[in-house]
Amino acid sequence: MVGVPAVWETIRKGIMGKVNASGGIKKSVFMGSMSIKKAGVPGLTQAVDSLVFNQVKQQTGGRLRLTLSGGAALSRETQEFLSLALVTVLQGYGMTESCGMCAILPPEYMSYGPVGVPVPSIEIKLLDHPEAGYLATNDLPQGEILIRGPSVTKGYFKRDDLNNDKEIFAGDGWFRTELG
Repeated sequence: MVGVPAVWETIRKGIMGKVNASGGIKKSVFMGSMSIKKAGVPGLTQAVDSLVFNQVKQQTGGRLRLTLSGGAALSRETQEFLSLALVTVLQGYGMTESCGMCAILPPEYMSYGPVGVPVPSIEIKLLDHPEAGYLATNDLPQGEILIRGPSVTKGYFKRDDLNNDKEIFAGDGWFRTELG
């Protein structure tokens, strides 16, 4: 299942609304189960999945195995909550001009926050912005993201003004993802 952060936030709020309305004991059991699963307690993690979170999973049909969030950054709180209570939520990065996905976090490297690695058909590079201190050579590389590949637009329909703009198309097939 794929959705934008607003969808995932609505689902999280819906789950918590039901938990809060269920009474003190059920709420305590749910929150305790979240803590157990977050800690990865051997044996107990499987038990709370089966006894507590299976009820949550059944509300979405019980067959979700993986979900993807894109369109904007998903809060760590929502990603972690849903990954514990419902299904693993991965984040991806893409845009209309790239026909969707540019990067995705492979499930085997699941962590909260990162959007992952470039998909095989996309090249990504960083453009320095020294005035902001954003440099590709920083310990944690920073800069404007440029993309290119066969799925990246070569131009906008009947918009020569944009197609010739070096603030959008940097040359050699590179597309600037953020106008400076």
